[in-house]
Amino acid sequence: MARIQVENKEAFQEALARRLARLDKSEFLKRFGERYFAEVPIAELLQKDWEYTVGSLASCWAYFETFTGKAPRVRVFNPTKKTHGYDSSYTVVEVVCGNLPFLLDSIRIELNHRGLLLADVQQCMLPVIRRQGHDPVITDNEQPNELVLHLEVARAGSTSELQKAVRDIVRTVQRAVTDFTPMRRQLLLWSDELNAGGTSHSHEADLAHQALIWLYENNFTLLGYEEFDQTAAGEWRLSSSACLGLTRKNQYASGIPFTVPDPPAQTIISFAKSPLKSRVHRPAYFDEITVAIRRNNSTRACRFVGLFTSNVYSQNPADIPIVSDKIDHVFNQQGLSPTSHKGRALARIIEVLPREELFLADSDELSNTVEKIYAVQERRMVRVLARRDKNGHFVNVLVYVPRDTYDTEFRLKVQKLLQQSFDATEVDFTTYFSESALIRTHFMLKVSPDSATYVDVDAIEQRVTEYTRSWEDDLYAVLVKEKGSAEADAIFSRIAGIFPPRLPA
Repeated sequence: MARIQVENKEAFQEALARRLARLDKSEFLKRFGERYFAEVPIAELLQKDWEYTVGSLASCWAYFETFTGKAPRVRVFNPTKKTHGYDSSYTVVEVVCGNLPFLLDSIRIELNHRGLLLADVQQCMLPVIRRQGHDPVITDNEQPNELVLHLEVARAGSTSELQKAVRDIVRTVQRAVTDFTPMRRQLLLWSDELNAGGTSHSHEADLAHQALIWLYENNFTLLGYEEFDQTAAGEWRLSSSACLGLTRKNQYASGIPFTVPDPPAQTIISFAKSPLKSRVHRPAYFDEITVAIRRNNSTRACRFVGLFTSNVYSQNPADIPIVSDKIDHVFNQQGLSPTSHKGRALARIIEVLPREELFLADSDELSNTVEKIYAVQERRMVRVLARRDKNGHFVNVLVYVPRDTYDTEFRLKVQKLLQQSFDATEVDFTTYFSESALIRTHFMLKVSPDSATYVDVDAIEQRVTEYTRSWEDDLYAVLVKEKGSAEADAIFSRIAGIFPPRLPA
């Protein structure tokens, strides 16, 4: 098998064209190959041989030709030279479909969930027209409207099972993409209804209107939408005819009770985390936005399901509707101006808080959290702050520890402690590093709504403090107790550094 030995991508395409000229439909294959390998680094191509490269390209093109431009096609197979024109020790996943955003990311989520490591990824977006609706012609002037994915993974135990799973992912992504524009339209319709007035709390209505417009401005990846009506008995009834995206056929709502947060007379819009993780775009817990409008002793409500976009996590919180109102409450409760010395410090604390805290904590909870964080700034101490979400599915824990005590081993010990203390079934974490003397780790613990609501956070904080202690800390404490501060300092200065940094587990 001849290895690929070329100096650059141009030379590779010329050598590929010469080899494709021996095959049927060589001109189609040449144009396909130009697109297929356009984004592949030359260093990666040099790891392949010509037999595999030409064979896999021709096989993929032949499969692409079977696509009519309508229903997506998926195949999962173990290549053989006799059947596919090339051999590979990997299982191949190929998808041909219309151009679907998030599809590659979503398939990766499924593969990772199955423990199948990716060995090769080819994503080829094509501007295609079809003669008589079938034969594909790749053009140069059109926007890409079709997509070819070629993925190679470690050998799968069952290609049919994996094919079924990937086909399901493609259908799921297709539902979300198809309904994206109608879901965005619903954001505008509900915001217009709020802006039209008629609610008894104009300030709340104005905040909700601003929030929906903010979501519309590319701050929320819409994946599902549902509408609900309230029965005479006060129960919420799903309007199945008004479900879009991932919520079609009641799939999302099944098993998840719908509630409008209390107090019902004042709440128009609310934010929550779903206990379900997304299979589309990125594997994060869904964000939910609920809107409820009450008029004439009746209530209509809807729920938008999706994920906040990446730019939300870098935005100034003061520019986010609803959140900015909570921030004003923090300063008003403290009697501070944002431009005062302490006010600027609080603003900085708020700016770097996890967005979950800003969206999900109420005004009083946020104020309490910010004040407690301010109290430990630049002090070499441990602080553990816990808040349980209103829906009972999550406990959010902020753990602050001195920078020199933090490492992966320490984080795992704290994570295990929190998981046991709150009886959590899943744990996600993010660690925030800054120029501060303290490191912050945000743990999001998934718990049962029926689990114990009271946990002794002070006791947890004491345990975490013990985890940060080194041999030297304990030695110095004993020396001070036995010898007094002056003699303890003298002894410690001679022997400091000879012990390991941590107590053994």
